[in-house]
Amino acid sequence: MRAARFAGIGALALLGGLLPGSNPAVGAGAGRIDVLFDCALADGSTVRTEAAIAVVLPESGTPGERIQPTDVEVAVEPPAATLAALAAQGTTSVDSTVTLGVDLRQGANAVKAPWGPLAAAASTTAAERPTHTGEVPWVLLAAEGEVSFTTADLQLTLTPKDGSSLAPVDVTCAPTGPGTLLGTVEVRAFGAPEASAPEDAPPATSGAGAAPGGESPGADGGEDATDGGPGVKTPESKPFVMPRQAAGVRRGEACPEEKPDTRPDPKLYPPMPPTAVLGSPGVSNNLCAIATGFATVRKQQRSMIVNDGRKNVMTALRLVFNQERYTDPRQPGWTRRMHSGTIALPDAESSFMVFDFQPASAKVAFEAGPVTAVSDQQSGTTGLTMHVGYFQHLRLYDVKINGVPLRVGPDCRTSKPIKTMLSGKYATTINNGGILTTGSLEIPPFSGCRNGTEDVSRLLTLAISGPGNKLKIRQGQAYRTGEPLGSAVPELPPL
Repeated sequence: MRAARFAGIGALALLGGLLPGSNPAVGAGAGRIDVLFDCALADGSTVRTEAAIAVVLPESGTPGERIQPTDVEVAVEPPAATLAALAAQGTTSVDSTVTLGVDLRQGANAVKAPWGPLAAAASTTAAERPTHTGEVPWVLLAAEGEVSFTTADLQLTLTPKDGSSLAPVDVTCAPTGPGTLLGTVEVRAFGAPEASAPEDAPPATSGAGAAPGGESPGADGGEDATDGGPGVKTPESKPFVMPRQAAGVRRGEACPEEKPDTRPDPKLYPPMPPTAVLGSPGVSNNLCAIATGFATVRKQQRSMIVNDGRKNVMTALRLVFNQERYTDPRQPGWTRRMHSGTIALPDAESSFMVFDFQPASAKVAFEAGPVTAVSDQQSGTTGLTMHVGYFQHLRLYDVKINGVPLRVGPDCRTSKPIKTMLSGKYATTINNGGILTTGSLEIPPFSGCRNGTEDVSRLLTLAISGPGNKLKIRQGQAYRTGEPLGSAVPELPPL
């Protein structure tokens, strides 16, 4: 018999009305349950209040498919002393929100989910019992067994209206005794389990030993790209196709003689001066360099190390150096050199939170297309300005939520490529490297993340995707054809 396990809490519930009754919401039934709480006041005293709670739960569920609580309502009267204190300061109405803690338990495993904030219409500071409604998480279970939903703590937030400058008031309430059962759902298997290969194993062409090259499908957001996510159709007839692969180079290996078969991409370099003139590029070399740094996800306020030097496997940026050279008669002494190549980054490990309370982790594969690099230099000055651009997908695998594996399949990746543009000032030359940073990177929604028949793409999208993300890397020393990549690892740039 498999152990019963929680695999995740995610997405959003429907809204609905209160159904009459007096019993817990077991299965499809619904009920109004009166629960007593002791609320702490600002003066250190406590006051008892009663909340009427209603919810509708399904009769049963299946492992790998979500259980969706619906029609959630919490009617609770704010403490009279708190309302009186606000009224004494001139407040006549408040906005009221409630967050109800709900303990979910299946066998010996348990997790607490916040239901809320649930909102009520604006109310007066007179004694009344506003009803709060809103969105609550769904539950995804990995195994069979009954799951119970039991009340925990409650937090009430009162925000003064009437143009008041008073700060919101939080009232924290604890249950007067053991939690009250809201309902149970029986989770049982439906038919025989599907026979399939391990879903989360990375493809043989990705990871530390390979770097994508060649064309990048949908790189400019064309017809192969899709936003995915809620309400957006993803074309089933156009599956993701990995770019053509080029060999990766690891630390300690020689920079190969074979040059990447790439050319600079106009979509990936800064605007060219209109009077720029293409000249003879001179000698074109094959260069290899290790880059390491940090990727920061804004939603999580967390960073992960990219190409971690503490591990044995580190891979390199490969460039065909000096493929094109431009000067500008209107800018004497200005020179732009164009380079292109491939980038191979080993898979990274990331930890994050799902809905701010569920710890999660995942392996991240960087599926990058060809790299375009540009170095701008002005005679009479030291150093140069470096620009590096490429398109990449992020693919997630080996996902765990609350320490429990969540199957996402082999095709769980961003629904369209991320345009990654880095730039920075190098103190001397490209041979000695420097620090490169991005502006704001937008991580697209995820798609293709499937836990059996359940699509969990939206769960990962809500946790990770969005604008305002950053990438900061340091390019180390560059090595020419035949030279082994030095054992020295570039220092991580300042975070």
